[in-house]
Amino acid sequence: MNSDEIIFGDCLRRLRIGAGLTQEALAERAGLSVDSIASLERGRRRAPRPDTLRRLTLAIGPSGADRVALIGAATTSSATASLDLKGPGRLPAPAGSLIGRRPDLAAVIKLLRGGESRLVTLTGPGGVGKTRLAIAAAAAVESDHAEGAAFVSLAELRHADAVLPAIARALGVRSGRQPVLDRLRAYLGDRDLVLLLDTFEHLLPAGPLIANLIAACPAMLVLATSRAALGLRGEQRFVVPPLDLPPPGDCAPGVLAGYPAVGLFVARARAAGQDFRIQNQARADAVTEICRRLDGLPLPIEFAAIRAAALGPIVLAERLEDSLDALGEGARDLPDRQRSLRASFNWTYGLLPAHARALLARMAVVSDGGNAKSIEAVCGPGGLDALEVLVDFNLVQVSDGTGGRRFAMLGTTCEYAREQAGSRGGFLAAG
Repeated sequence: MNSDEIIFGDCLRRLRIGAGLTQEALAERAGLSVDSIASLERGRRRAPRPDTLRRLTLAIGPSGADRVALIGAATTSSATASLDLKGPGRLPAPAGSLIGRRPDLAAVIKLLRGGESRLVTLTGPGGVGKTRLAIAAAAAVESDHAEGAAFVSLAELRHADAVLPAIARALGVRSGRQPVLDRLRAYLGDRDLVLLLDTFEHLLPAGPLIANLIAACPAMLVLATSRAALGLRGEQRFVVPPLDLPPPGDCAPGVLAGYPAVGLFVARARAAGQDFRIQNQARADAVTEICRRLDGLPLPIEFAAIRAAALGPIVLAERLEDSLDALGEGARDLPDRQRSLRASFNWTYGLLPAHARALLARMAVVSDGGNAKSIEAVCGPGGLDALEVLVDFNLVQVSDGTGGRRFAMLGTTCEYAREQAGSRGGFLAAG
């Protein structure tokens, strides 16, 4: 560690003590984590980001020479510390507002700031909004980290050995004769940043490479999104749930938009260019039915809202008996796997091993759920191994009740499973 790396930490510590503040008190005033303050003072984080410096300056309240010294120390340290993320590594701007996710966002931020794990993976079914939530969470904690946050999209990669080169390109690591893992280790070193790896589920064999990178870079925090967990030691999983739905029964039009799933529907219908309102009970019932049939999943709800803006929610609700095709395709700039509800399921289905595909089809018989014993009775020997795969890929949901652990599929998943059962020759009738 050279003198530039500790100069800001020394200055910050002197001013904090002079103001009569503990690290905990300064963190609370500045809206930062205690670990962020400690890391800066100890030199583990070589320089603060501009927003962090602004918060610290306001919280400590230095003036005159002390203020100049603090800003000067930050500038000196930043000259050698910061990553250049002007290119593809920058966090992308969100495509729309994050509706109905305040509790989930707070929970993910808590995991990122908690320090218990340096790998946090957001999992959940396709279309549940993992990427949008991850970007919001990374942006929220970016100022805690001297190097900020970097974004790496893995969706277009086809092989696990392309993951590390993609990370190197996003971070601006130069090519060389050394293996890419060695170059990344040398480049990242003790740099303090959040690395957001988006869409990992088709590249799970690359997980051990990420584990090696985390082990070699003690100040780096990895946030991943994946339809299945990476399966690494120390991984902290957060299952992103569907949006909350209105309770069973009729809901008054005036209160419906307060439920996140309906609120998203209304917001996206209005964004489609219509003065969309839920002005009577018939429209309220139709919107509620649409959101329920789509299991509260944000992506298909957005598709439905666009169609409802043109057709009206009552007509659309009547057509949703076949929800996999009734919604059509989404925005043209979406990845192929997200252009339709069917495409989303096809993507996940293509990642499953053969025994898990067979179980998914058979589980159409027990669409209302069952315990492990009943599912094994329907699915035959080896069914529980396949069930574990389906749970991991969030195609089967797990809940705990008075009768023990129960396994069930969302309605849209069950519809897809029935199709797969039919394509397998109707063997379910004999099962």
